[in-house]
Amino acid sequence: MITIIVCLVLLIPACALGYHFLINHHILKSNKHPIREIGNNRKIFSMVRDILLQGEEVSVAVRGQSMLPFFLSGQTIHLRPLKDGEIKKGHVVLADTGKNFVVHRIIKIEAEVVTLFGDGNIKATEKVKPEMIYGIVKCSKAHLFLARIWLWIRPLRRYPLWIIKRITPK
Repeated sequence: MITIIVCLVLLIPACALGYHFLINHHILKSNKHPIREIGNNRKIFSMVRDILLQGEEVSVAVRGQSMLPFFLSGQTIHLRPLKDGEIKKGHVVLADTGKNFVVHRIIKIEAEVVTLFGDGNIKATEKVKPEMIYGIVKCSKAHLFLARIWLWIRPLRRYPLWIIKRITPK
């Protein structure tokens, strides 16, 4: 059993990083709104929110390490407007926490509160109302499967994250 857990702890980050380089290394050419500027979180994501509320897709460059190993700093993610009933555990969403916007994974859904958690975080979570979620990141089934396992090994992932955070850009 311990061997299986150790393999999962080492394998999932490797698969996620490999998945990034093989599948997610392109920008959608049909996207009308690529946003790659660096600046104030509220200002940029307020623009992204407005575009999503108009029913259009938008691409943004990831900054930071809170979604490692699935999204690397500098990688482009593609957000699309949220549809009814699409708030599901495991999906990555754009949400307004009140202080700033985050692109994090849903780990828990309650009647009035959705709990978000960055894949690269150890403890910190955000709680938001469902109406404060504006978009969903386009992810493949393989990504969602690997993310489910990554969530399952949450108590052990601090060890591979320690290594990954030292070898990837901030």
